[in-house]
Amino acid sequence: MPFVNVNKRASHILSLLCDMKLLVEKEDRNYLWKLTAGSIGGGALIKYGSILVPEITRPNLLQALVIIGLPVLLGVLVLIKASSADANSNWTPH
Repeated sequence: MPFVNVNKRASHILSLLCDMKLLVEKEDRNYLWKLTAGSIGGGALIKYGSILVPEITRPNLLQALVIIGLPVLLGVLVLIKASSADANSNWTPH
């Protein structure tokens, strides 16, 4: 009789999988396919991009410093501006 229980379990699992398959809609599958294709394409571009465009692999110190430093500088300026705006709004004369 254990074989019957295994068959019942297997059929129950199979029916659950079929139900789960119905839950994944067409839009979700399209999104997952696009995400997968984009990930594979991006990985290939990163790995083999230097063969197609060798200029991107030549180091440029000035460009690297700008890429790293500019967002930091902009973030600091935004924080200073927000901090001074908060300080001015809380100021009350004595």
